[in-house]
Amino acid sequence: MNIAIITYGIDVGGVESVMLNLSKIFKKKNYNVIFFQVNYDGIWKNYFISQGFQVVNIIRKYYESRTSYLKRILYNLKDFDLILLNDVPEVHSILGFLNSKQIVFSILHNNIDSMIRNSILNIENINKVICVSPYLQKKLIDSFPQYDKKIIHISNGVYVNNYYIRKNFSDKIVNLLFVGRLDHDQKGVNYLPDILKNIVKYNKNVKLNIIGEGKDKNKMIKKFNDYKLMNYVNFLGKMNNAKVLEFMKDNHILLMPSHYEGHPIVLMEAMSNGIIPIVSELENITTHVVSDGKNGFICKVSDLDCFSKKVNQIINDKNLMNEISFNAWKTIFKKFSINNMANNYLKLFEFEKKHLMPKLNYLVIDNMDNMFDIPLFLEKGIKFSKRLYNKVIK
Repeated sequence: MNIAIITYGIDVGGVESVMLNLSKIFKKKNYNVIFFQVNYDGIWKNYFISQGFQVVNIIRKYYESRTSYLKRILYNLKDFDLILLNDVPEVHSILGFLNSKQIVFSILHNNIDSMIRNSILNIENINKVICVSPYLQKKLIDSFPQYDKKIIHISNGVYVNNYYIRKNFSDKIVNLLFVGRLDHDQKGVNYLPDILKNIVKYNKNVKLNIIGEGKDKNKMIKKFNDYKLMNYVNFLGKMNNAKVLEFMKDNHILLMPSHYEGHPIVLMEAMSNGIIPIVSELENITTHVVSDGKNGFICKVSDLDCFSKKVNQIINDKNLMNEISFNAWKTIFKKFSINNMANNYLKLFEFEKKHLMPKLNYLVIDNMDNMFDIPLFLEKGIKFSKRLYNKVIK
């Protein structure tokens, strides 16, 4: 079987990590997997290639009209049995011209308006829309009840050992961990200095390790400096997934004070390593994985006292630490392994093969203009002129 996984660009992130891990399972089953980038050349492309996968760019050229570009996408996809779409509206637009035997799954990864809109674009020619959390499935069905039979939920999965590797909670220093984009609007990163401030009042043998980069990094550093906490913080920058997983082995507690998520891969990766999660209460997202007091702890969004109190509670009770850590690993092992995810995708593929639907041969042009037959450089020039004209007129 030939599988195409199509994305805007392969960057370092949770979506890319889960797609890579999923592809490794497909490859073990002797399926041929090829990645496609359709918007830009992502910084993680070479890492995917180093893992043994072919990465093909179908990025629009400056001299290319949109019509020619869409035809080129279509030509590149003609030999694939299963096509997985990850927020790529250009590809959605031409699905009606695929062979009816080609199965198409659109994957909704996050609660972002543009992603939600793109996930159902040209849904008549999509076999299933796969939501990575129950929350996203419910939101999509509530918004588009006429498509409820096409909208399903398959949880993301991660690699997990078949046995629990006991954490060394006797370490003098307790390592706290944050992994993600340093963007307060989504990840709540500006809460971290206040959380840490309340922790070190009672437990000074802690270190907060921060993996990631983003627009709010300087604000965070200023706040840590203002609180005289920089000695307790370690900014590690971006890491590829393999390095993150290796680094996790020496950490004890994950902090995830997010405002919103899709189905956070970092959460499951941390739990698979026995790291105790303390997370924002995001209904059917974090609560789909974490059971408060059993395999981690849940705090109301922006309840910073809760985050710091839970950390101090864990630090002061080693028996509780061991129990929660084991339960965290057990949850991922039983419910959220990458093997479970892959098997669910393949079962769905086999089902859809037995219930093929005809493709409706038309082009869907959501959020596109009518400039289909002019080169990209002229199209950009016209759009720039229009924006400039509107700005001057206003």
